[in-house]
Amino acid sequence: MTKKIVATTALIAGFALPASASARIVPQRGIAGANLDMTQAQLLDKLGQPDRKKSRSSEIFGSYRTFFYGKTSVDMFRSGQRKVFNVSTASRAQKTSTGVGVGSTAEAVKKGVKGVKCDQSHCWVGRFDPGRKVTDFRLSKTGRVTRVTIGFVID
Repeated sequence: MTKKIVATTALIAGFALPASASARIVPQRGIAGANLDMTQAQLLDKLGQPDRKKSRSSEIFGSYRTFFYGKTSVDMFRSGQRKVFNVSTASRAQKTSTGVGVGSTAEAVKKGVKGVKCDQSHCWVGRFDPGRKVTDFRLSKTGRVTRVTIGFVID
């Protein structure tokens, strides 16, 4: 009888977990449902209207737009097919399927993210070569993740 109670309690507790317990950072793909290469229409369909938008310009990126969803930002080219080229978050609510995100230690990143490499300032997946995807876990001086960015290397 005791085993049934424990199993039932564990099952009920599993259903009570908050939605943020699910994987929201998918290395080399996206954050919070905003994925690289999504079109503006796909992004708005998936996440709805952003909290705010900002038009920007850069010598490297040209003209682009940033959509802000809380502490998560999504950068999108304004010309061509208007696709997402960068997603970044400082939100503690966004985690990988292994629980890695803002606030995690470098050691947790090494254990929880497949293929990751680290130095003192960041951990990353991918190669910093033009056109390649990179997932970057920015580290504080104390070795904790402060921001996670997934994007294409432009230059």
